[in-house]
Amino acid sequence: MDSSLHCLEDDVAVHKAYFDHLERTLFHTGRQMYHDHQLWLARRCHIITSIAPTSAHQGGKRKLSEIS
Repeated sequence: MDSSLHCLEDDVAVHKAYFDHLERTLFHTGRQMYHDHQLWLARRCHIITSIAPTSAHQGGKRKLSEIS
């Protein structure tokens, strides 16, 4: 008998599973928000990480003949 819900253990299994899932979701969201906040504090949240390193580091200027 679960004294908080006044019902049997089998009856509260669904509620426990839902609360376990909710707790995991909230923990994951909180952890992601903490990570994002730490990046914001370090002023690293604006850094774009999807640029390929080879194309970003070529560094040569394009000639007018290559553009047109």
